[in-house]
Amino acid sequence: MFEIKRTAVNAEDFERARFVCKAARPNRPEYPFAAVVHVEWTRTGSRLVACDGLRLHVAEIRMRIPRGDYKPVMSKDSIRFGEPAQGINFPNWKMCVPENPIRKGTLNLEKTGMSKNSGLAAGISLVFSDFVEKTGEVVNIRYLDDLPKTEWTVSVHKDKKTIILLEEKDAGRETYAVLVPLAKAA
Repeated sequence: MFEIKRTAVNAEDFERARFVCKAARPNRPEYPFAAVVHVEWTRTGSRLVACDGLRLHVAEIRMRIPRGDYKPVMSKDSIRFGEPAQGINFPNWKMCVPENPIRKGTLNLEKTGMSKNSGLAAGISLVFSDFVEKTGEVVNIRYLDDLPKTEWTVSVHKDKKTIILLEEKDAGRETYAVLVPLAKAA
């Protein structure tokens, strides 16, 4: 078993892993891959990937976790990865990441949140409106709320404008999300 704890030493790894785990959805039995966090090795640690069919979260951490597909168990201060899940065919997630996307601007999520705090709620509403203006697409607002509370660059696929890439500013391709827009409301 492997565990990432929220400590001063591991704070960045913990937050990145937590971000990825938010895209894992164990309640989608038709998509077994959606219940796991896929782990790959990088030169300096591990890459964590999760996809629920409408969004993909990817982040690199310094901790080296054995490769495989794990059903994470999250608590306030830790994320545990038990034994790798068997029989999961995690899709080729790299096919979802747009190459040479067109940059549309940035979003600042620092003072936003889906909460009872009216200032944070107003902030996420303004960011959502800005997102729609930049991309021309609508996504589940909770997907934006699940992003770490930093600044993000927004890009769209050069040909298929409906694939949206969000990269954490100054993190490059270490922390990013790919979102699929919702169908237009009737």
